[in-house]
Amino acid sequence: ALIKTFADQAVIAIQNAKMFRETNEALASQTASAGILRVMSRSLTDVRPVFEAIVANAVKLLVCDSAFVMRRDGNTFSAVAAATPEGPLEGLPARLPIDPQLNFPSRVILEQRMLHLPDWSAVELPDFERAVSEKFGIQAALYLPMLRDGECVGLLSFANGQAGAFTDKEIALAESFRDQALIAIENV
Repeated sequence: ALIKTFADQAVIAIQNAKMFRETNEALASQTASAGILRVMSRSLTDVRPVFEAIVANAVKLLVCDSAFVMRRDGNTFSAVAAATPEGPLEGLPARLPIDPQLNFPSRVILEQRMLHLPDWSAVELPDFERAVSEKFGIQAALYLPMLRDGECVGLLSFANGQAGAFTDKEIALAESFRDQALIAIENV
């Protein structure tokens, strides 16, 4: 009976720890969303501060090595906000042509659907991604298109230096960041 009581207490402790972790994750997500909404309310004519808040929160909550917001402009796209866990990235590359043979973001823009690549060593990398992988050590990525009125106006990109899939929970959180970026675009 005593052993059964200890076993029951262990199960309760494990369940409590799981609920505590899930509660903390939900609180962190809600806090990030509230922060982004505050920035959004102050930036009614400029989406850049909202994008910067999104990538800063994304690297923390998704525990990824980098996050980018990229905007489409005709037949080109460019990164307009980026962050790593160390902070914002400056000197983002200039406009790149939308060409699915040249880079993964182009594929997402044209196909208008998510691209999840958990292991870059398992796929043929276009020259652009090969250079990115070599320079920044990227081994996995998730790309989410930003669709507005049936058109892809940009995308969010999340990358890791180690191969591994983003979980369903992480993808759902990434989608919420994408939705916030779209709301900011719509507001402006």
